[in-house]
Amino acid sequence: AWSTTVSLILYKNNYHASKWDTAGCSGSIGGFLAALFEALGAGKRIFLPTTSQRFGEVLERILARELPDKKIVRLDRKTIEEDKTLHQLMQAPDTFLADRNPDLFILSPTGESGVSVWASLFNECWAYIQNLGTRAHVQMLERYRLDVPRRIFCGEFMDIGSPNPKVLLANAEKSALATLKA
Repeated sequence: AWSTTVSLILYKNNYHASKWDTAGCSGSIGGFLAALFEALGAGKRIFLPTTSQRFGEVLERILARELPDKKIVRLDRKTIEEDKTLHQLMQAPDTFLADRNPDLFILSPTGESGVSVWASLFNECWAYIQNLGTRAHVQMLERYRLDVPRRIFCGEFMDIGSPNPKVLLANAEKSALATLKA
């Protein structure tokens, strides 16, 4: 027998996001890094959500080596465990980021729904989409609330010789650096 009792609660979200100036980009990780280096070198300040903590780690390591004068803040599970001051970022992101004044803020899924930045700190919001679902991608891009250009990079799938994630990332890093030097 079917129940005739129906209970329904309707929640309506009245937040209406701005229409973003958005560019979709595809290609190799090397092309993404070259564009990122160029933008940072030109003085752009970038909010960069990523769908992978590991990608954020590799990206920070490459940028620290290639652009050592640029200030980078990275938020993910590992950095929160290592640097307890990052808990302040979760509590008051605008104040924390204004105090640190980064050229680049790398945000992993750790901040997918807990970090909203309203302060006018960044010129652009970039994302390198690798995995997770579309809802997560949009959620990450919305963490920076201001209406700035969004640049969404989708990597090409490629066979680079190993199913081991560490080997894949190392090979991708070598490929990226080779592209930059070309």
